[in-house]
Amino acid sequence: DPPEHLQVPDDDGDTYTMMNISTGHNKPIMIDIIIKKVNKHQATDPILRLEVDTGAARSVIPQFTWQRLTAATSSKTTYNPTTAKLKTFSGEIIPMQGEGTLTLQYNNKEYADMPILFGPDHTPALLG
Repeated sequence: DPPEHLQVPDDDGDTYTMMNISTGHNKPIMIDIIIKKVNKHQATDPILRLEVDTGAARSVIPQFTWQRLTAATSSKTTYNPTTAKLKTFSGEIIPMQGEGTLTLQYNNKEYADMPILFGPDHTPALLG
């Protein structure tokens, strides 16, 4: 779970903020993250492009992206159903479909078991 100061208080304790705001004046900051533990028969590790959202309490991707990434992993990547929801800057609530972990690499540093939520296919890919 994110630190307490990043959580949005609510009745069930499972709603997290995300501040994906597009003003049209600034380009979003995008980063490419390498997904590790990939199938040894694959020539390269898959790359996930995420928008940096410093206001997001959790990292999130669409479900189809989760399925594509986990299909490429050499170990069985599991996920858990979740009651978590994301609350956008405009107040929209987006229920998440599951949560899991991925091992990521960024700037030649590996991060094991990073938590990530996944939601409906219209969910933005955000690094929170």
